[in-house]
Amino acid sequence: MDTLVPITDDWRPVEPVATPIQSADRPVIWVLAAIVGAQVAIFAYVVVAGFVRQPFSDMFGFLQAEFDWERTGDLLAYLTSLHNHQHLVWVRILTALDVQVFHGSATIFLAAAALSVLTGALVLANEIWRSTPVRMVGALAATLAVLLVVSTVNAMDCAQPINSVYAIAIAFTALAIILFERAGEAEAGHAALLATLALAAALAAAAGSGAGVAVFVVLVFSAVRNPGARRLIAPVLVVALPAIAEVVTALLDTAPAQAAGGGAGHLWKMADYFVVYAGMPWSAVKLLSGLRLSLGLATIAAGALLLWRGSRRHGAAGRLERIGLDLILFSVITAAMAAVGRVDENEAVIVPVRYAIFMSAFQVGVICVLAPALAERWASLKRYAVPGVLAAATALLVQQVAAGFSVLRTSAYIRSEITAFEAGARRPEMRQLIHPDFNVATQIEAECQKRGLYQ
Repeated sequence: MDTLVPITDDWRPVEPVATPIQSADRPVIWVLAAIVGAQVAIFAYVVVAGFVRQPFSDMFGFLQAEFDWERTGDLLAYLTSLHNHQHLVWVRILTALDVQVFHGSATIFLAAAALSVLTGALVLANEIWRSTPVRMVGALAATLAVLLVVSTVNAMDCAQPINSVYAIAIAFTALAIILFERAGEAEAGHAALLATLALAAALAAAAGSGAGVAVFVVLVFSAVRNPGARRLIAPVLVVALPAIAEVVTALLDTAPAQAAGGGAGHLWKMADYFVVYAGMPWSAVKLLSGLRLSLGLATIAAGALLLWRGSRRHGAAGRLERIGLDLILFSVITAAMAAVGRVDENEAVIVPVRYAIFMSAFQVGVICVLAPALAERWASLKRYAVPGVLAAATALLVQQVAAGFSVLRTSAYIRSEITAFEAGARRPEMRQLIHPDFNVATQIEAECQKRGLYQ
C-alpha cells in the first residue's frame, strides 16, 4: 500500500497500480455477485409484473400532443412543446414511436426506463471500479451503487410509463458528470471531446425531465471548483445559462402565486417537503413515518458536510470524490426544485416515490466520496468494511422484496381505478390519479379505442 498514490491527491495513474482481489476475498465477491443477481432479477420481475399499460394521468397529455402533431405536421413544435413547464423531448419521441410504430403497447416506455436505470447503474459502478486503487474496495463500493440504483423503489419509474422521464434523466446525468470530470483531467484535444460529450449528455438529461437541468448547475460548480476544468467554464455557461434561466422562470411563475396565500406557513411547508424528499426512499415507508424528518435532516446534514469539505479542498479531490460531490449536489438541487414547484400538489406534504431515483444519486455520491478514503486505510478498516458492506447489501436485498410488493400493490390499485374509469366511474377522488379533467381523459380514451391503442 505504501507504493500507491492516495486518490485524494488528484490521482492520475499512467499505468495500472490497483491491488488485485486476494484469493481469500473471492468468497465475499461471489456472495456480493449473488446478491446483485437476485436484486436485478427481482427488479426485472417487478417492472414487468407491475407494468401499467393503459394510459392515465400525464399520459393523456402526451397522447393529446401526439394526436395534435399528426393533424398539424409540425414536428419541431411537437418536440419542443411544454408539459408542466418542462421540455420532455424523450417522452415526445417515445409517445410517437409507441403510437405509430408499436400500436400503443407502451412497452417502449418500459424498455427505455429499465434500460436507463440499468445503464446508469452500470456507468456508475464501472467508474467506481476503475477509479479505486484497491480492487476489493472498488468491488464493495460498486456493488452498493448497483443495489441502490437498481431497486424496486425505482422500478416504479419503469412500470408506469408517465414516470419514465426520471429514469432517463438520471442515466444521462450520471454520464454527463463522469464525462465532464474526466474532461477536467484530459489533455486539451481529448478534453474538448469529452466536454462536448458531457454537455450533450447534460442536454439529453434536461430533455428527459425538468429536474435534469440541475446537472448544468453541477457542471458549473465542478468547473469552478476543479482547476483542471476551469478552461471549460465558458462553454458550460453558454449551454447551461439558457436552460437554467428557463427553469428558474418557470419556478418563479408558479411559486409566488402559491406562496401568496400561505406566507411563512407556505415556506415552512416547502422546507418540510425538502426534508422529506431528502430522506427518500425511507421517509416514504409508513413504518418509518415518525422518523421521516429525522431521516431527511440526517441526509441533509451529511450532504452539507461532504459538500463543505469538498469545496475547501481546492481541487485536491480525486476524480471519484469529485464525481461523488457532483451527484450529491445534483440530488440536493432536485430536492429544492421539487420543494418549490411541487409542494402544493397535495394538502399535506406528500413526496411521490417516483422522485426517489434522484436520491439514489445522492446515496451513490456518498459512496464515491468515501471509497477513496477507505482505499487509503484499507489495511486497518478491512475487518469492519467487509462485514459492514455484506450487512448493507443484505438489508438492501430485503428492502428490494418489501418495496417490490409495495410497487405491485400500487400498480394493482392503478389498474383497478383505470378499469373503473373505463367502465364509467367518475368519482371526484379519481381526478388526481386519472386526470383533472374527466372530459379530456374520456376524449383521449375514445380516440385510443378507435385506433385500437392500449387495448
